[in-house]
Amino acid sequence: IMYLDEAMQADDREQFRTAMAEEVKSHTEMNHWQIVRKSDLPPGTEVLPSVWAMRRKRRIATQEVYKWKARLNGHGGKQTKFVNYWETYSPVVGWTTIRTFLIMMITNNWVSRQVDFVLAFPQAKIECEMYMEVPRGFQVDGNRKEYALRLDNNLYGQKQAGRVWNTFMHDGLVARGFRQSKIDMCVYYRGQVALMIYVDDGILIGPNQGLLQQAYDDLETEAIDENGVRHRAFRITDEGDLADYLGVKIEQLPNGTIKLSQPHLIQQVLDDLGFSSHTKSQPTPAASTIKLNRDPLGKCHEEAWEYRSIIGKLNFIEKSTRMDLSYAVHQCARFSSDPKESHSLAVKRIGRYLMGTKDKGLILDPKSTSFDCFVDADFVGNWHRVHAQSDPGTAKSRTGYVVMYASCPIVWASKLQREVALSTTKAEYNALSKSLREVINMMQLIQETKDEQIWAVNDDVPTVHCKVFEDNSGALQIATVPKMRPRTKHINNKYFHFVDNTREGSGYSFHEIDTEVQPADILTKPLPFDAFHRHRLHIQGW
Repeated sequence: IMYLDEAMQADDREQFRTAMAEEVKSHTEMNHWQIVRKSDLPPGTEVLPSVWAMRRKRRIATQEVYKWKARLNGHGGKQTKFVNYWETYSPVVGWTTIRTFLIMMITNNWVSRQVDFVLAFPQAKIECEMYMEVPRGFQVDGNRKEYALRLDNNLYGQKQAGRVWNTFMHDGLVARGFRQSKIDMCVYYRGQVALMIYVDDGILIGPNQGLLQQAYDDLETEAIDENGVRHRAFRITDEGDLADYLGVKIEQLPNGTIKLSQPHLIQQVLDDLGFSSHTKSQPTPAASTIKLNRDPLGKCHEEAWEYRSIIGKLNFIEKSTRMDLSYAVHQCARFSSDPKESHSLAVKRIGRYLMGTKDKGLILDPKSTSFDCFVDADFVGNWHRVHAQSDPGTAKSRTGYVVMYASCPIVWASKLQREVALSTTKAEYNALSKSLREVINMMQLIQETKDEQIWAVNDDVPTVHCKVFEDNSGALQIATVPKMRPRTKHINNKYFHFVDNTREGSGYSFHEIDTEVQPADILTKPLPFDAFHRHRLHIQGW
C-alpha cells in the first residue's frame, strides 16, 4: 500500500490517476456525499482530512498486476470518541474455520465460489453526521480548500467503518434467509449453502453450482425482511472457483486434495533478506543445538533488512500455511524490540530453510473421520543459568499443540506459557488445558453443521468426538482422574474446564502417545533433521 506522493512518483502513475478518477466518479454517481461550503458549517465542526491509499493488485499465481486501486479514506485518526464514533469492533472469519470447511467440502465432494463485495463499506449508510475534505487531486470550482464533503454513506478509513459495514451486511444476509452461526459470527447458513465472510471477501460452499448461483443471485437482488424493511441489493462480483483467498494460493489437486501455499510472499521474504538463487538452503528452520536468548552483550542487528517487517511476514506465513515454521518464528519474534546479531542469524536460517521449500505449504487430505489433538510442552526448555537474571522468560515452559480434523491440521500454536510451571506435569497439563479450549470451539462448529443439516459430517461415534494425545503420564492422570494431591492442589480450577465432558464420555478421550511419535514436538523445540521431517510429513503431508 502506498500514499499518493509515492504512487505519483512510480512509473505506473497514470494508471493510479485513472483509478483515482474512477473512485471519485463512483462515489459521486452513487450519491455517497454532498458538496458543501466550509463557511456554512456550524462553528467547531470537525472536518476529517482525506487520505489516498494506493495499491497494485496482483494475481497470486503469477504476480501479474491486473488492477490498480485508489482507495479514498477519511482520516480516522482525527476522530473523537463519543463525538463521531462509538463502538469499533468488527469480526472476521479465521483460517481455522476456513480450513475446517475446506476439509468438509472435500469429504462431501462439494463445490465453492468466491465473491467480492464492490466498494463494500460505502454500501452502508453513515452512522452519524461527518464531514471530509475534498481529496487531493480534485477541485470544486477551482478551489478545494473552501469546500467539504458531507458524507451520506459509510466511507473507508473511519474507525467504525468496518463495524457499520458488518452490521449492514448481517442485516442484509438475514433478510435473505441466511442464519448466523452461533459459534463463528462470520459464518452464515442457508439451506445446504454456507457463506464465510472476511470483511468484503466471501466464500460460498455448497453441494452444486446451482445452489451457489441461486444464493449469489439473491445477494444481487433487493430483499424485504419479515418486518417489512427494504434492504438494497449488494454490489458484488463473482470471482469464480476458490483459487486464492487472503493472500493464500488454494489449489485443488487432481487427486481431490487441496494445497494451501504462499510462494510469492515467501519470495518477498527471501528478496528482503537479500537472498539469491545461489543461496544455500537448510533442511530445518532452526538449529537443534542452539536456543535463542536475549543476548544482552551481543552485537546489535545491523542488517539492511527490517527485523520486525520480516518477522511480521513470517508470522503470517506460519499461521496460514506453514506450521513447520512455528517454533523458529515465535522464538525470533520474542526479540523484535531489541534484535541482536544472533537473532538476525536465526531469521536468516529460517530464510535458508524456505529457499528449498518455498513452493510447499499445507495439504488437506482427509483420511479419518474424527478430531485428534496432539499436545506437548517443553518444561523450562529455554532455561540458562547465565541468562536467567536478564531474561525471566527462560523460566517459562513452551506449549505446542495441533488440532486435526479428518487427519488434517486446522489449528496449531507454539507459545510460551503465561505462568511459571513448577513441574513437567504442570507444564504439560497447562498445555493440555489450553489446547482443549480450541478443541471445544471447533467441535461445537462441527456439531452445529450437523444440527443445521448443512451437510453430512462423518464421525466414529454418534456425537462429535476428539481423541487427545499426551505423552506425560502425570498430566494424563490429572485429566482423567482430577484428584487434588499435595503437589497438584495449586493448579487452579480454570484448568479443569473440560472435566465434565470427560466424565460424560461424549466429549474427549485421552490417550498416551510415545514421545518419539508425538507430532506436537515440532512446535515446542528445535528438532534434529530426522524427527523434524517425520513430524512434518505426518502433519503437513509432505
